[in-house]
Amino acid sequence: MALSYLGGLLGVLMVATAQKGVGNRINVDGLDFILVAKLLALVVAFAFALEWVGFALATILFLISGYWLLGERRVKTLFIASVPFAVSIWFILAKLLDIYLAPGRLFTLLGG
Repeated sequence: MALSYLGGLLGVLMVATAQKGVGNRINVDGLDFILVAKLLALVVAFAFALEWVGFALATILFLISGYWLLGERRVKTLFIASVPFAVSIWFILAKLLDIYLAPGRLFTLLGG
């Protein structure tokens, strides 16, 4: 809850301190709203993928897709930046903090 309030507060502060353009309007030149919409759609896809493929694979796919949308095209870099981070977060949550992360319906259907 505290992080959500802090995020909202920082968002309002960013808008309030934005550069003003002609007519005292906020200058939105150079902002890529299409990219923001794609990233938001990716977050929604990640939420749906969690249920079907599980945390680890959904997170890896989310990070690879996000980096690709942001302009990274080297496959080696995509995997090096995504897989170790996702596996580390999975290990911390599942093994160290003992938080149950469902493996996903797909693996349950295939594995029994």
